[in-house]
Amino acid sequence: MLLSPHDPNTLYHAGERLFKTTDGGVHWQAISPDLTRNDKTKQKPSGGDITLDDTGTEYYDTIFAVAESPLTKGLIWVGTDDGLVQITRDEGKDWTNVTPKDMPEWSRVSQIDASPLDAGTAYVAVDRHQNDDLKPYIYKTADYGKSWTKLTNGIPDGSFVRSVREDPKKRGLLYAGTENGVYISFNDGADWRPLKLNLPTTPVHDLVIKDNDLVVATHGRAFWILDDVSPLRQFNDNVQKQSVHLYTPGPAYRIQAGAIPEQHRPSKRTGQNPPARAVIDFYLKDAPKAGTETKLEILDASGKTIRKYSSSETKRLDEPPDPDDKKPEKEIKVEAGLNRFVWDLHYEEAASRARLLSLGVWQRGAWPSRCSRPVPSAAEGRQRESNCPDRSEIGSSRQHQRDGSGAAVHHADADSRRTQQCLRRGEPDSGCAFASCRS
Repeated sequence: MLLSPHDPNTLYHAGERLFKTTDGGVHWQAISPDLTRNDKTKQKPSGGDITLDDTGTEYYDTIFAVAESPLTKGLIWVGTDDGLVQITRDEGKDWTNVTPKDMPEWSRVSQIDASPLDAGTAYVAVDRHQNDDLKPYIYKTADYGKSWTKLTNGIPDGSFVRSVREDPKKRGLLYAGTENGVYISFNDGADWRPLKLNLPTTPVHDLVIKDNDLVVATHGRAFWILDDVSPLRQFNDNVQKQSVHLYTPGPAYRIQAGAIPEQHRPSKRTGQNPPARAVIDFYLKDAPKAGTETKLEILDASGKTIRKYSSSETKRLDEPPDPDDKKPEKEIKVEAGLNRFVWDLHYEEAASRARLLSLGVWQRGAWPSRCSRPVPSAAEGRQRESNCPDRSEIGSSRQHQRDGSGAAVHHADADSRRTQQCLRRGEPDSGCAFASCRS
């Protein structure tokens, strides 16, 4: 079944003919003749005389794949499980058999992908494992099926293909779902290479590109999503020649939410969401030598550095670690090849987290500076400058005046109320008078 990309009320259903409804299935119209071989000898249940394989899938002479061009309404491709490819360019009035000449007979056309970038281009995935043929078969046409090119270089025998898709934003970027995982081509199928990462070795029956993500449907190993394929879209042969390459990051969203109650937390079997932060991808041709520092700087629109990270620095903890805790990791870890770093969208952090935590106003990320760094004082033990409130001043509506030894006066009426309001809203921004001491 297929919903038309041009009309959500149009639904296609395939048998030996192609049917169409525009009223939710109340009325159906056949828009094709029999598009299969209609070989009666292939329309019987398989199996022996005692036990029959009567599940329905063993019957041949059925349309197995349907695709309508997302660019041209009424341009429809169909593929059958008995090895035929047909096309109509007028929504079913006329059909043409455009089966690739070198495609073996009785092949199952597992999927057809109508190109989202060119109306005359389509990709066909052919599955012949039921014929004891485990070779990969992918065909491409760029002239509405008049000629075809076989595209399998780099996919080994045994990895027969069930699906193939063209990236909707990058011409020539292809993804193939095979019996042993996903393969990718950066040159329109001329060469293929594995796209494994942490994906298990598993049959991939279908895949689709949704916005910037690659969604994979496996057979028995769940759904998998490759978050943000932007580096794949930006990749070319020149990238591999560079010693360092920074990919253009995609849009990022800052999401602030409270703690999730225990009863609402997902189970361990639930998949992970992508980070709600900025994803930064970069490529290193060679791994840095031991002792070499790698730095990553975040700049604002004016070019000012607002955050720095280093492979020589360890992550700063929110609180002192317990003896059994794992040692803090490096701020960034780099290796040869593609690296991914997730920035939390915060500016440089406050100098003394423990002090701000004790005051009850600290939250991860820097707030506007209201005072200078605490300065040790022999006379007082700790002395703050005029803009930095003491613990007693937070949440207070009274005026506080310190004695002559500190020589610091702070009027907390307006500042405290604004602080409390901001805390209630959870909005640490420039309009809030938070007491934060920066280094």
